Amino acid sequence: MQYQTSASASDRRLEPSLSVPGLVALRDAITVYMRGQPADRRLRQSVRLLCDHAQRRHQRVEELLVALKDVWWSFPEVQRASRDAGTLRTLLNRIVSMCIEQFYAND
Repeated sequence: MQYQTSASASDRRLEPSLSVPGLVALRDAITVYMRGQPADRRLRQSVRLLCDHAQRRHQRVEELLVALKDVWWSFPEVQRASRDAGTLRTLLNRIVSMCIEQFYAND
């Protein structure tokens, strides 16, 4: 029994800290948003994937947000839109708020 517990804890450490499907969905939502199209549903879906993954890994919301902010400016979609830095910061703040709401809604 102890081996299985250790193995699953080890598996969680090897898993990416952010959900890969969540990041793909987020990148898609960013592209739609930067085109000026409605992206709320896509943003919420990506946030749900990110939060669900974080909770399965027993992460705190703070850990999720730090990891998200660490990768944010490396997204090609964000780099291409860097001239709109204010818009990107506003979007990131909106996503952070959505993450906090979703994370605690899952409790």
